[in-house]
Amino acid sequence: MLPALVLASWWAQADPAPAAPPAVPSVAPGTLTPSAGADNRFAIGAGYARRLGDEGATLGPRNGFAVGADYERRFVALPNLLELSAGLDFRYDKFQTAVTGTPIPGEVQAYSGDRVLSQTSFAAVADGAWRWRRLRPFVQVGAGATIAYFSSPEMNLRPGNLTAVQPLARGTAGLDVALTGQIGITVRVAYTHVFTHPTLTTDVTSGAPATYSFLGDLFDAGAGVVLGF
Repeated sequence: MLPALVLASWWAQADPAPAAPPAVPSVAPGTLTPSAGADNRFAIGAGYARRLGDEGATLGPRNGFAVGADYERRFVALPNLLELSAGLDFRYDKFQTAVTGTPIPGEVQAYSGDRVLSQTSFAAVADGAWRWRRLRPFVQVGAGATIAYFSSPEMNLRPGNLTAVQPLARGTAGLDVALTGQIGITVRVAYTHVFTHPTLTTDVTSGAPATYSFLGDLFDAGAGVVLGF
């Protein structure tokens, strides 16, 4: 009996216990958001644009389209998944409508043309965001300038063109939604306030010249793709 017990004890010591399975690392909330492990965020998108206030009603159209891109670098990671970033924002807003043009004052032959107004803007922005699982809501504030361009073949708006630089402030709110660890979709709305209001004074040959102020504030809303790296 004793030899059998000794032999059983020897076999138990010789056969090591099975290794414990490797621990599965826990995934903290927020690690599934785009660029959660990276400090850089780049987004491109397109959407709807609208000219606001009295300037938007002076010369149509009010509604147009916008395209843009923005780049941010994360500088501070705060507790509770909050973060602060800074970067650059680029936007191009275009408004266009069909009008009737006259090639030379006094001629009766008219032709179809387009009245075009565009705003090309650049702004330095600061960003505050919160990451939670696949979501990243954010707000931006920024300042910069926009280059306004206006062109029309209409006789009553001659000389028919205007270019102006306007300083601006912009506020933006948006949401990133992760598709993978690096790529997601983003939606945003923005309000752009301009600090100057250049005017166009016509040089019509009959009647008194008219002065138009139509370069005002803008609203845009859109969606796009966001990349973290």
